Amino acid sequence: MPESTANQRYVTGVRLGAQALSGGLEYNYSLSSGNVITGFKTDGDWEMRGGDDRVYYRQIQYCINGHWVSAASI
Repeated sequence: MPESTANQRYVTGVRLGAQALSGGLEYNYSLSSGNVITGFKTDGDWEMRGGDDRVYYRQIQYCINGHWVSAASI
């Protein structure tokens, strides 16, 4: 395989996508695949129930051959 062809398969960058804010938290809260938690919004109690606490999250993206792709899973 030519080197130029092989180089098109390498990840050349990683970034986080646009920030999003979740719905209400519960004890067993989880995000969909490919997302990471970047922060919390809380009313101060941290009881993790009642729907008043939120999670900030962003999707992981990577660059292959100049194209940014959203990660399907991590």
